[in-house]
Amino acid sequence: MQNLLFFHILSCLFFFSCKVKSEEKKKLDDSNASYDLSSPVNTYILPTVLNEVSGICFVSDTAIACVQDEDGKIFIFNPSSQKISQTIEFARDGDYEDIAKTGDAYYILRSDGSLFKYSNGSTTKIDTELSSENNTESLCFDKDQNLLIIGCKEGEKNFYPYKFNQGLGKESLFTIKHEKVAPSAIAIHPITKKYFVLSRNKLLVLSREGKTEDELDLKSSLFLQPEGLTFKENGNMLISNEARGKQAAIHEFKFKGYER
Repeated sequence: MQNLLFFHILSCLFFFSCKVKSEEKKKLDDSNASYDLSSPVNTYILPTVLNEVSGICFVSDTAIACVQDEDGKIFIFNPSSQKISQTIEFARDGDYEDIAKTGDAYYILRSDGSLFKYSNGSTTKIDTELSSENNTESLCFDKDQNLLIIGCKEGEKNFYPYKFNQGLGKESLFTIKHEKVAPSAIAIHPITKKYFVLSRNKLLVLSREGKTEDELDLKSSLFLQPEGLTFKENGNMLISNEARGKQAAIHEFKFKGYER
């Protein structure tokens, strides 16, 4: 009887310990403050052709797709060598603001609302019904929903779904109502699935319902002009900065809420 009681107590203690660890792990994973934005773990210096880098998209450990707001080209940047490994011309010069990748296709967003799909050596221009009045600067691919998200910097700062077979959604997914936030990029966290919206001096973390859960300040000494945002598969965050008289760069921040 005593052995049975002892075993029961041990079982309860083990269950309680596992439950606490599980809750601590969940709290850690779901933490909004999962990045130390004052201390990047890596900084990758970009070549001068990307001084005006406006959008980035993580492809692999040796490839980050970049666009800049003057040339109609995709620059494949290798962070290991800190050199461009490939240049892809997809359209004539224009104000290109962000880039996303799905399968073998790249989608590039221009500030007048136009989308450009580059795949297998050819480019297709897509009319989204948005215009230069919206000043579209943010683009990302939502893998779970199989759609693109397009964000507006001006006006009501709406973020719209773009479905590949249906076009732009009539209703926005969410709206940024913060007066001091002018969205320049959006990315979806690969683990928490939350939206991260980048602005010149702030980074917002939003729930899937579009509710702002955290607001992180960006120091101007480190973020000269942050324009691009993307994530590695392990949750590490990459933020690109235009040169602004110094060197354009991509800062990498470790995701503290993820354990291998």
